[in-house]
Amino acid sequence: DDNNDNSNDSTAAAAANANSGYDRVSPIASNQYGSVDIGESTTEQTNDTNPSQRQREVLCQYEQQRRTHVVSGRGITVAMVSTALGFACCENLVYVFLYTEPQISNQIATLIARSLFPVHPLAAAIQSIGVCRRDLEGDKSMGLGKILAPAIILHGWFDFVLMSLKENSDANDPDTTTNRSDDYNPFGENNDERFDNSQKTDELNAQAEAMFAVINSCVTVVLGIAYYFWFASKQRSRLAELDQQSVLNTS
Repeated sequence: DDNNDNSNDSTAAAAANANSGYDRVSPIASNQYGSVDIGESTTEQTNDTNPSQRQREVLCQYEQQRRTHVVSGRGITVAMVSTALGFACCENLVYVFLYTEPQISNQIATLIARSLFPVHPLAAAIQSIGVCRRDLEGDKSMGLGKILAPAIILHGWFDFVLMSLKENSDANDPDTTTNRSDDYNPFGENNDERFDNSQKTDELNAQAEAMFAVINSCVTVVLGIAYYFWFASKQRSRLAELDQQSVLNTS
């Protein structure tokens, strides 16, 4: 008889724990999981469903509700921007330690200058708009070329201006173009004065080129950011409409 009593007590305790498990799940599911209906009381549940299985079902339904078009679009953008940040980090290390003079001040200046203009993450964010339009909105006309074209134009123009200014600066380098030989001077200037004037002109040209490079880089990045937020806001509205349609179709 004592053994039977102990067995009955353990069975009652297990049933109480099961009921308490339902009580813990019900308020969370009703508040967090929205339209997921798991019943108001434990007495309405069937006996062939154990608590752990029911909890898994609730979580699965919650996950399905959470995977909306808007959330998936954000995930695509974050993944592509994160990849671009990794590539930009590796490229910046190459420029700092290989293409810059081995002086700490020059290396820090190069790192700061390249960090102020996040062209690669911006290009990846712009590309994510096309990827979301193709994969989430179902626009089959968005091929690889249309997805890459805006980012290629942005990055190409940014690099084209900087490389053109560098080539022009190297072509006008006073160390290679100035000749201080005693050649004929019809204006009566000596060679030292001509060299000083030429050096001042080269310095002014270098300052103007540097200023133009900074302005062009800032304008390019600002236009890219404006382009992304303009089209991303429109796409977010379209994805929200798709989510509403999905809810209506499932209800």
